[in-house]
Amino acid sequence: MNLDIIAIVHDRTINTELIKLFDKLGLAITTAETSTKGLQLITENSFDLIIMHTDFIGDYDCDMMFKIISEEQSFPPIIALLDSACKSRNCKHVVSSILIEENSNYIQKIEGVILEIEKTKIASALPTHNELANQLFDSVPIGLYRIDPEGNFIDANNSLISITGAPTRDTLLMDNYFSFFHHPEDKENWFEIMERDSEIRGLVTEFECYTGETIWVRDSARPVYTHDGKILFYDGAIENVTLQKQNEEKLTFLATHDILTGLPNRNFFHDQAALSISQARYNGDLLAFMVFDLDYFNRINETFGTQIGDKLLQETALRVRTQLRKSDLVSRLESDKFLLLISSIRGRRDALSVAEKISLAFKDPYVIDDNEIPISASIGISFYPEHGEEVSTLIKKAEIAVYSVKNTQPGGYQIFSETLQTTPFIKKGR
Repeated sequence: MNLDIIAIVHDRTINTELIKLFDKLGLAITTAETSTKGLQLITENSFDLIIMHTDFIGDYDCDMMFKIISEEQSFPPIIALLDSACKSRNCKHVVSSILIEENSNYIQKIEGVILEIEKTKIASALPTHNELANQLFDSVPIGLYRIDPEGNFIDANNSLISITGAPTRDTLLMDNYFSFFHHPEDKENWFEIMERDSEIRGLVTEFECYTGETIWVRDSARPVYTHDGKILFYDGAIENVTLQKQNEEKLTFLATHDILTGLPNRNFFHDQAALSISQARYNGDLLAFMVFDLDYFNRINETFGTQIGDKLLQETALRVRTQLRKSDLVSRLESDKFLLLISSIRGRRDALSVAEKISLAFKDPYVIDDNEIPISASIGISFYPEHGEEVSTLIKKAEIAVYSVKNTQPGGYQIFSETLQTTPFIKKGR
C-alpha cells in the first residue's frame, strides 16, 4: 500500500490502536499531537489522507480547525474521529466521520476507509485508452513544450497556451521560453541545474503571463541529444501551482500566527526569541522580555460582550505594534496577555522607555461600536542574561513581575527581582 498519512491525535489510546493498524497495513505514518503542529506538517508535506481526532490541543480548537479546513481547496481527504462534544462536521474534505464513543469498532471503520481511498488512487492512476493515445500533447492538463538550446519554442500544447495566456499558438511559438521568467537570474539557475543533474525536476519559479499576471509554475524538463551527443532540444512540462503556493503560504501563516490579532503566536515567539538569545550570546547584547496584561479585561467582556472584547484585543495589537521598532517582536501569549521581545538595547533605561511608551498608548480610551472603553495594561520586564538564558525562564520571570504590578499599581510596569519570587500574588479584579 502506498499512501502518505498524517494523524493529528493526542489521545494515547487512540494513537496506540492506530499504530497497530498501520503496522498491519504496512503503512508509514506521520503523527502530530497538537493542531498547531498538524497544520505546520500539512503545509510542509503532501499527504494522501488525514486522520484527525476532534479533541484538539494546541492553538486551534475543533471549531477553528474545521473553519480553516473548509476554506481551503487543496486539503486531502479527512477521517474525522468525533467524540461527544463534536458529533457532526459538515466539511467537504471529510470522507468519513466516526463517533468513537458509540463505535467500539472504529479502527475497523478507519481501515475500510483507507482501503477504499487506496483503490481510488490506484484506479485514477491507470490511463484510459484515449489518455494513452493523447497523453503526449493537447489532451493533458499540463503545459508541454519543446525548445531549442537557446530557449526558442519549437512546439507547445494547448495547455501551455492557456497557462501563458498567449492569444494564439503562433504567438507563443515566436517567443522564447525564458522570457516568461519573472526573475532573469532564474534562467541561469535553470541551466546550472540542467548541467549538474541532466534534468529539471519540479523546479518552482515565477512566470509572467501575456495577460500581465504573475503566476507560480512547477517546471520539469530533460535534454534530447543527437547521435553524437549534442543537445538537439529540451522537452519539458509546466504546471500552474499558484493556488497551491498561496494555500501553503496561508497555512504557514495560520500555523505561526494568532488568527484574531494577526500577531505571531507563542510557538513562533519562542523560536524567534531562542534565535535572538543565540545571537545576543555571541554579540554580548542585552535583550528585554516583557509581558503586558490588560487590566480588568474580564469585566469588559462581561459588560460589553466577547465581540467587543475581541475588537479591543485587535486594537491593542495595532496600538502596541506602532510603538515598536521593526526589529522588535510582539506576540499574543493567551487571552489578554501579550509578549514583547526588545532587542539591541543598551541598558534598563531603554527597556523602561519602551514600557512607558506602551503605557501611554493606553491613555486614550478605546472607542468600539460607539462604546468608550477606558483600559490600561500592566507590564512585567525581565532581561537576558541578567535573569536567565532560557526563553521559558525569562517569560516566567516577566510574568511574576506583571502580577506584582497588577496587585500594587495596575497600569504600571516593573522589572523582575528575586524578592518577587517569594512574594505571593493574587490576581485582583480579573
